[in-house]
Amino acid sequence: MKVSSKGQITIPKDIRVQLGITPGEKVKFEESKQGFILKRVPESAFPDEDLKADSPLTENTAEALKLTRGQLK
Repeated sequence: MKVSSKGQITIPKDIRVQLGITPGEKVKFEESKQGFILKRVPESAFPDEDLKADSPLTENTAEALKLTRGQLK
């Protein structure tokens, strides 16, 4: 594999298939005595991402944020 100027690599298709990696999934590298190991990261490992809203803030939410930041009078 060749590393791009942005430090990115392309995981070959046969490896993605073997590991069950699909577009948008997260992976990690773990160091071992033999080198590094590529592993899939289960979605549940990122609980904060499960809390992201699918819709924009409502006025009430925006007002609450302003209030907590001391921006409302």
